[in-house]
Amino acid sequence: MSISRPLRAPKPGQRPSPRPVPDLLTNALKHTPPGSTVTVTGTAGPTSAGFTVHDDGPGFAPDLAPHAFERFTRGDAARSRGGAGLGLSLVQAIAGAHRGRVTLASQPGDTAIDVVLPRP
Repeated sequence: MSISRPLRAPKPGQRPSPRPVPDLLTNALKHTPPGSTVTVTGTAGPTSAGFTVHDDGPGFAPDLAPHAFERFTRGDAARSRGGAGLGLSLVQAIAGAHRGRVTLASQPGDTAIDVVLPRP
């Protein structure tokens, strides 16, 4: 699946989703500039399944990346776009509740967030 503009992120004040895929897509669409590409790739193995949300936007600032999954963490540019800084912490909490894990790799033009959940 490949999503590029003009798909829009939910408006401020809309109820957040309790699912990690929409939360990650919302973050990616909200925090990448027009013309960026956001992709979602799924994976499945014998003991786990997961997905990666990748974008070619500006990425996380190096000093912000280690704190990206903490509640209320927002980059300076994110402040003008609304949000409380809870999106990625919710994704991590949801994955953790299912004994999964979330990882982030980010540099300008190449950001990937991986979610891996164990199979039941």
